[in-house]
Amino acid sequence: MNRQVGYIAYAYVILTGIALSCLVISKIPLGSSEEKSNDGFPGTVSPSANPGLSGKAYAGKSLFQSKCGSCHTLFKDMTGPGLASALKSERWTDRKQLYKWIRNPEGFMKTDSYTRELKKQFGSLMTAFPNITDEEIDAIVDYITTTTTANSNIAVP
Repeated sequence: MNRQVGYIAYAYVILTGIALSCLVISKIPLGSSEEKSNDGFPGTVSPSANPGLSGKAYAGKSLFQSKCGSCHTLFKDMTGPGLASALKSERWTDRKQLYKWIRNPEGFMKTDSYTRELKKQFGSLMTAFPNITDEEIDAIVDYITTTTTANSNIAVP
């Protein structure tokens, strides 16, 4: 019995050490303060690592990854359509319509046959992002269009 208590205490010490190490590592900044960008998006880093992207498009990349990337890619359909081809649709030439769709897909879909067809095609409704700003959506669109242009040799369905 004493041996089991010793093993449990030893495991507890090891797990505590791992947890503290993770906490310390999570506090270490990945970029230097000189790389910070003042493009209106907190926590974004200079696009120097992505020379083809403007500061706004680089911020859009980060936003795309955090908000869109679980359901969308740029060039292939997943849970939702590939966004490079989706943005080429005439449906989204009016950016205000895109803002409405992203913030309230269910409400927008009630008056729009194109988005109802998307739901039928993909079998699910897009997640609403009611608090996303126009500037954040514009940054995501800049990222998508910049990347699409830079990769124009990739066939977009």
